[in-house]
Amino acid sequence: MKQGKLMIIGISLCLIIGISLFFFNQKAQSNPQSAIEEVDAATAGKENFLLISSITDGLNNPKEIGDILVFYKQSITVNTNLDGTESNIKARGKEIETTVKSILKSDKLKSIDIAPYMDMIEVVDKQGKRIN
Repeated sequence: MKQGKLMIIGISLCLIIGISLFFFNQKAQSNPQSAIEEVDAATAGKENFLLISSITDGLNNPKEIGDILVFYKQSITVNTNLDGTESNIKARGKEIETTVKSILKSDKLKSIDIAPYMDMIEVVDKQGKRIN
């Protein structure tokens, strides 16, 4: 009788350990995706840095141009110190947008897929209102 109880306890423990290992293995297999996401985040960071530095260098007007924000594979926002009430503000905004587009097409940025950004370049005045 004792041997039967010990056998049942042993089988139960084996089942519990086996089920635990199965679920632990499932969690371990889901973690490689987070490693892939980290690689993508690193790639995104490098691309964003390259885009921001290239646009900053290309616009080359620190008195007029403020922060440049890049939302990976989505949009680019160029913050300016321009007054939105100026008479030629729309033309100046379009000029900045055109310059950014030409920078995106440069050889320096050939390694980046620029297509997602081409239609989403926003130039804003010092109040944060879109001027292009």
